[in-house]
Amino acid sequence: MTRSKQCQFYTTYTSTNCGTALSVRSTVVQLVRCREQRQQTLDEFYEELLRSSNFIAKDCGKAMLDLIGALRAWPESWKLWGQTDGYHLCLRPEDKLGPWLVRLLGHGKEYVIDYRMADKDAPWPGAIVSGEAKSLAEAIDRVRIAIDRSGGWPSTKF
Repeated sequence: MTRSKQCQFYTTYTSTNCGTALSVRSTVVQLVRCREQRQQTLDEFYEELLRSSNFIAKDCGKAMLDLIGALRAWPESWKLWGQTDGYHLCLRPEDKLGPWLVRLLGHGKEYVIDYRMADKDAPWPGAIVSGEAKSLAEAIDRVRIAIDRSGGWPSTKF
């Protein structure tokens, strides 16, 4: 069997012998667009940027699609709610209005990762940490740290 499509918690496999598709539950991150923006999926939003004639939008669309794919491939079984703000992807632990906890932006092979510090660790209310990553792998490591240190998702110890 070969993996043909990954969507949220399910991976579809196609058997090379009989051509049938099976859905197998796997423990990967579920990344879904917030209810307020359901007119497009996150993938559709960034694919639209990828088709843009604007170089910056196109570059951002490619980087963000790569990042979204890498996030969904994590072995953790978290649910991340995503909302776009400009070209940024803002992550929350719940599908409800409120401030983002982690904010991501990709351009080329570089990424900016921001997170709101957990109240217990913040020097003042709403303190934000901002950092950069020079590769997708480095971005993934830093997103994991941001999710953990934001305090919004339970059981995020690595």
